[in-house]
Amino acid sequence: MCSDQGARDHDEGPSRLDPATGQTYVRALATPEQVLELFNWGPSGADQLTAVHRERARLRLPRAPRQPLTLITDNGNIT
Repeated sequence: MCSDQGARDHDEGPSRLDPATGQTYVRALATPEQVLELFNWGPSGADQLTAVHRERARLRLPRAPRQPLTLITDNGNIT
């Protein structure tokens, strides 16, 4: 999960203006748990996290280790 609810791998380049809010958001790498902590999505956020863990277990993927929030610059560099 990302701050824009799961940015696609092919969506590269500078962040674009969100037409719904008129804001340009930063891009960040975060675990699903960190996203839930950062945004107040209420019950729907908890439901999404449950779905993430269910599918992770079904696909036998390891749980992402908690790390510091990582920002991605407009040129694609990770800071």
